[in-house]
Amino acid sequence: ATATPVARLAAALDLAERRPHDARKRYEALIEQDPKAAPAAMLALAEISLNGGASVADVSAAIDRALEADRKDAGHWRAAIDLQRRLGDPAATLARAQAANLVLADEPSLMLELASAQLANGEQRQGLATLRRLVGMRPQWAEAQLRLAVAYGMAGEIAAAREPLQRALELAPQA
Repeated sequence: ATATPVARLAAALDLAERRPHDARKRYEALIEQDPKAAPAAMLALAEISLNGGASVADVSAAIDRALEADRKDAGHWRAAIDLQRRLGDPAATLARAQAANLVLADEPSLMLELASAQLANGEQRQGLATLRRLVGMRPQWAEAQLRLAVAYGMAGEIAAAREPLQRALELAPQA
């Protein structure tokens, strides 16, 4: 288990020194040595592919492989959605966020990702509905309140934005 953080740090150093090939080798070795680390290492390989100019199809396939290795980890889904977003296809990002929410229903961080993807695709009603549901589930979560206020504002519903904005300020006055 201690080899995993060391391997990740070494790969990060390889990337910082602009040696993606070496980082790729380290992640591939990590996948072989530690099956529990495989999904995160596979996502790191997808990231290296994305930064190296691989095709959208290749990066998407790498993301898919990582998620197949562990579909129950919200952190992996968030990383996958972020990678998908960076590929520049809002519809594919929405599909990925919807898939995450099917697998891990009611996971707050994934609901935020879904709402963001819905809003980015011009689906204001769905995004607002997702955020309202999230705020109903987690009324003490300032970030959800703030995101709801912003979504209302983006939809031109300024009066509706006031309450969640005020609630967010009450919950996190220093933020």
